[in-house]
Amino acid sequence: RHDGTWRSVGAVAIGVVHGAAGPGAVLGVLPAVALRRSSLVFGYFAGFCVATVATMGAFAASYGEVTSRLGDAHGARVRSVLRYVSA
Repeated sequence: RHDGTWRSVGAVAIGVVHGAAGPGAVLGVLPAVALRRSSLVFGYFAGFCVATVATMGAFAASYGEVTSRLGDAHGARVRSVLRYVSA
């Protein structure tokens, strides 16, 4: 039996790895190379991380809300299809 906390930690860890591997990581590094002061670099990275997490969270929350409402409105068959395609 999986504890919900460990599943959440695992999901965040997988998200961080995938985020660092994608083109977003390049977009995060390139502008920072032009900055000369370390305080600006750290500020940029902090803002980039916060904006990235907020955007992904908003997308996930919106997707969850839409699929939940679709499942509630159209019954068990749609819920099972959404569960399959959302996994």
